[in-house]
Amino acid sequence: SLQRVESVPIYEGCEEEKDNEALKYCFQVQILQHVSKEFNFPKEARKRGIQGKMYVNFIIEKNGSIQEIEIIKATHPLLDLESIRVVSLIPDLKAASIDGKPVRMSFTLPINAKLQ
Repeated sequence: SLQRVESVPIYEGCEEEKDNEALKYCFQVQILQHVSKEFNFPKEARKRGIQGKMYVNFIIEKNGSIQEIEIIKATHPLLDLESIRVVSLIPDLKAASIDGKPVRMSFTLPINAKLQ
């Protein structure tokens, strides 16, 4: 049977949001802001004109920590490694929950590394 996630993971600063849709939106906005702030385009990749879109999957554990970060769609090792580093810096979240109990949840984040 499909589990119904009652509340989505909550990103720091999103606690005020009232419903799951708003929380989900806030979560995505905050994560994208985190990525754009922390992502340092590798000099070597810039020099060689390497860019692309990675998909990074990770687990938000019951304690809110980010674990099992993996690239499920790679571009180039330089960008992939930087994406993993950036995701590993996401602050602990408030875990998703079902019936008020925290549950593990998988999340896939697209990271678009474009040369500006």
